Amino acid sequence: MTEKTVKIFPNMYFGLTHCYDEVPDNNDFKLHNHDDVYEIVLFLSGDSEFYAEGNVYKLKPYDMLITRPFEMHHIRCLSAKPYERIILYLSTEYFKQNRCEEFEDIFINRPPGTPVAHWRSAGHPAGYGQPNTVRHCKGRFAKPDKPHKRVYP
Repeated sequence: MTEKTVKIFPNMYFGLTHCYDEVPDNNDFKLHNHDDVYEIVLFLSGDSEFYAEGNVYKLKPYDMLITRPFEMHHIRCLSAKPYERIILYLSTEYFKQNRCEEFEDIFINRPPGTPVAHWRSAGHPAGYGQPNTVRHCKGRFAKPDKPHKRVYP
């Protein structure tokens, strides 16, 4: 894996990384979870599927993956195409420390295993759009492309 930039802001309860894998290796993307962070991944490019709590999502550029603590997930690359993404990590304390608890709702109030938000919009010339606020995330979570039998190591 080649990481272009990594920035951790420990006093602000978040971290940011931009990752690019020229030739992705699925051994680098094992099933895992996080016990104290929310993870937001902006999928930029690649030929990949995202597995979350028994659901599988075929990814398209600008899909946003949102996982919460203890949600089992991993990426599976389907070909040798380069895999690029931007990852934002938010501590579970982030919303409280920054007095914006209402924005934590998008992480908490959704069914487990439904972490993919599609920002693409037919009305946008580039084929995708961005919401003005985090509240627009509601209702944008995708349905899984196919069920996946849970297999945990």
